[in-house]
This record gives sequence, structure tokens and C-alpha cells, in this order.
Amino acid sequence: MNQKFLFFDNPKQCIYTMVFVIMIIGGINVFSATFVNKASYGFLIRYAVFSCVGLVAMLLAKKIGYRKVLKPGFLMPVFWITMASLVAIQLLGGKISFIPSINGAARWISLGGVSLQPSEFSKLLGVLLCASFLGNRMDKGRKINLLQGPSGRPFILMAIQAGLILKQPDMGTMSIVMALVLCMYILAGVNTKKVFMIPAAALALAVLAVIIAPYRLNRIKTWIDPFSDPLGNGYQMCQSLIAIGSGGLTGMEWGQGVGKFWYLPEAHTDFAFAIFCQENGFLGAVVLILAYSILAMAFIRVCRDVKDSKAFLLSYGITFLVIGQAAANMCMVTGIFPVIGVPLPFISYGGSSMAVTMAAIGLFISIYNEESYANKIDSMTPEERRENIHVYRGGWHS
Repeated sequence: MNQKFLFFDNPKQCIYTMVFVIMIIGGINVFSATFVNKASYGFLIRYAVFSCVGLVAMLLAKKIGYRKVLKPGFLMPVFWITMASLVAIQLLGGKISFIPSINGAARWISLGGVSLQPSEFSKLLGVLLCASFLGNRMDKGRKINLLQGPSGRPFILMAIQAGLILKQPDMGTMSIVMALVLCMYILAGVNTKKVFMIPAAALALAVLAVIIAPYRLNRIKTWIDPFSDPLGNGYQMCQSLIAIGSGGLTGMEWGQGVGKFWYLPEAHTDFAFAIFCQENGFLGAVVLILAYSILAMAFIRVCRDVKDSKAFLLSYGITFLVIGQAAANMCMVTGIFPVIGVPLPFISYGGSSMAVTMAAIGLFISIYNEESYANKIDSMTPEERRENIHVYRGGWHS
């Protein structure tokens, strides 16, 4: 665990460094993408505030530790609070002032000038529920079922939340929530044939939806060829590709990208990567992708050495949450995936996303710290253990 990793003393140092570097890039990019607005420093200040809140969330999660967070007594109240928020959005969205409808979608709860997006919390919640319930089954050597018994509870609970998220409507977040849950079940050892039946059924329903409403076929066509409707359904993707392509090898220089001048919608949120590519070019994109790749390598280095079942599931789940979203966002912005509304971790502007991602990092670091401590204890003599150990995997006491 504490062995050198690349140019760092250990993987934890690498994670801290890469997160800090990417957040600095994110702050610069947010300012560049928004300084043309009237409140030129407003978005940058808010991004800085979001970063500070995220840092507090990370330190708090690390201090509490993953074991306490994974206890049902902690998780279930969080689940019901999130569920109540999603239900309130569904029933009251656009009808009361603190649950506004923006662009035809109600996804936020605004309180005291602070907007929260409960669906962002569902992403991490799904990972935590699966790690808690499925980890217990793995420790006891019991079979993992997708829809039956105690092991099926996380899937059913998160499927209900995913359905509420889809109704907002927010297909992108719904897809991420269920993809994370299914990945957790695969890691836990569920029958993969049953898992893949769900995407197959979803695909069949999608085909049926296209047959029933042919206008959806136009959306598929514009995803495959956005320039077939450059001023309609394909507008956002066309502007994204134009912004990326115009960056060339080295970019248009910082602040000179024209995409943010009301050409590219969501230039500081979901499509922040397009503005970054326009101003920093192919080489800048490579540097950012390399930063995420190094972060992914550090995550995996820790994951592969984890021995505790719950920590094993949680560490990989957090890796999927952070790195998976980064990959999905870049694929969306470059046209590989359809436009589904996925933020780029640490780069996209958004308080809820930042808080959730940083809290996930804190939990990951708590896994690293405990596993490192456990390895240290394992290397001690019995006498040294009695002198130094206080808690070891919940069983050793001084």
C-alpha cells in the first residue's frame, strides 16, 4: 500500500495531487468559459466555494471512515432523505419557488441561495448501498441475487430512485446510477447472464419507443450525424465538435475560444471539455486525459490490494464513479456517446457534483488508510501489536 507509485511516495499522494491539479484546471476553465457573462467573476467565486465545500466533505468523509458510513443505521436515513427529495421534485417541481423548473426539467432544490441536485447524491448512494449489503453477503459466502432476498435490496431501492430521476427527466443521471449498481453486482459475483438481461430489455424498450414515436428516430440520426440537423436537435453536438476541431494542435490560447460566446450551450457545465479543447488544443486535451489516467491508475493500485469485501466493492465503485463519469463525459462531448448530460468531475461547474465526488475521494482515502494500517499491523510481532494496536479490522484491541 505504501510503496512508491510513479513519481509519488505512495498512491494516496498521487490521488491528492491529481485531484488538486484537475481542480485548478477546472477553476481556470470555468472562468474562461464564463467571463463573457455580466457576472464575470461570479462563476469562478462559486466554483471556489464549491471546491471548499468539497474539501470539507472529503475531510469529513475521511474522518468518519468508510466502515461507519456503510452501516445501515447511517445509509438508510440518507436513502430516505434522498428519496423524499426526489419525490418532492416530482410532485412539486415548477409549482413552488424553491423547486424551479429550468428548461422544462425540475432537478434542483434551492434553499437560501444554494441549489442542490439530489440525483447527484443518488450516484454515490447506490455505490454505498451495494458495498454495504453485498459486502455482507460476500463475507458470509452467500449467493448474490439481483432481484431476490437481502442481496437484491440495493438494486430494487436504487431502481426506484432511478425511475424518479428519469421522470425529471434526466436520462443521463439515471443511466449512470443503474450502470454503477450493475457494475457493483458484477464485482460481487452475481450471475452475469441475469445482469445483461437488464440492458437487453432496456434496448428492446428503446426500440419499441422509437417505433411508437418516430420523432425519437430523428434524435438517433442526429447523434450519428449531428450535421444533418445543425440548427435543431444536432445544434449542441455540432457546436461542440466545431469548438474541439477549431482548437487544432495547440489551441486558440487561453480565453480566446469563441464557443463560449453564446454558441455552445452549457459551456461551463456538461460541455466544459469542449471549451478546454478549443483553448488548449489537442495537446491540452492529452494532458488532461493523462491526469485522469494517472488518477485511475492510482485508484486501481489501491483497489487491487484491498482485502476487506466491503472496502473492495466500495473502492472499485468510487473508481467507476469518478473515472467512469470522466470517460462518459469526454465521449459525449466528442460525439461518441449521445448527449445525456454527464458532468466532467472537478472540471464541470456544479456544487452537488463537486461535493459528492470529493466525499467519494475522502471515503477512498479512508480505505487506503485502514488497509495501510492493517498491513503495518500484519508485519508486527505479537508483542508490538499489543503495544500499538487499538483497532484492527474490528477484532483486535489493545
